[in-house]
Amino acid sequence: MDVHDCVQNAEEKFLVQVLNRGRHGIEMMDHLRFNWYHHRRSVTITDLPPSIYATEDHIQRAFYATYMQVNCLGDFSLNPEDYRFTMGSEYLVPKKCHRAR
Repeated sequence: MDVHDCVQNAEEKFLVQVLNRGRHGIEMMDHLRFNWYHHRRSVTITDLPPSIYATEDHIQRAFYATYMQVNCLGDFSLNPEDYRFTMGSEYLVPKKCHRAR
């Protein structure tokens, strides 16, 4: 596991704790989705937190956006396509995450 994976895992654990309101015991987004689906009343798909794949995409795009804001007067060496964006006709578009297990 490289440093990038460790950071991504820490970010996922943080987001799970935020969504789960600090309750411990669940550390992965997919486990949180499973728990909410089976233990909450009247849950619809839109009420569930994002899957791990969607979470990874959001984290990558947020990193890119933050990097660009912090370095707005300097270094633009990051390729947006490496951070889950694709180039539209005139602007960047987030890639859709459709991944089957």
